[in-house]
Amino acid sequence: MSQIVQLSDFETGLYEINFNSFQEKNLQWYIDKYEKHYLLLLLGIDEYDNFINDLVSGVPQTAKYITIFDPLEFYTNDEVLKLSSGIKEMLIGFIYFHYVRDTNNVQTTVGAKRKRGENSDNVSLRTLNIQKRYNDSVETYMNLGYYMDLNDSTYSGVITQPLDYSLAV
Repeated sequence: MSQIVQLSDFETGLYEINFNSFQEKNLQWYIDKYEKHYLLLLLGIDEYDNFINDLVSGVPQTAKYITIFDPLEFYTNDEVLKLSSGIKEMLIGFIYFHYVRDTNNVQTTVGAKRKRGENSDNVSLRTLNIQKRYNDSVETYMNLGYYMDLNDSTYSGVITQPLDYSLAV
């Protein structure tokens, strides 16, 4: 079950997804799957467990986790500015990407079909900017990994896995 991201995070704004009660269960599955997936990649198994155990109502309580959870700006040793939108927005971006990409087509008994309304046509996934949402999340992910590496005495248990930008949907 999701600890941080909620269905209500997709009701308005940049990551708005229009869903009905039937689609709610499907979106919740994506939240549960990808929240854990990306946190494990970012933090590693042990630090993931510590982070999750530190959450109260979806918000960390320990200073080291609050620092990476909230938006963060810092300079590298070479004085390059790095920005993080925070863990929650990063996760919402990843979940949005996977959900929108995967639900563009519907599996039927005669194969994959694209949804089409009577008075509308589907737009391309590029038009929806889902690739940009994903890449923005990757940037935050990489900057958080870099920050934790710079501060390895505080984040000694973190084992961040490499993650690439999306070149195509």
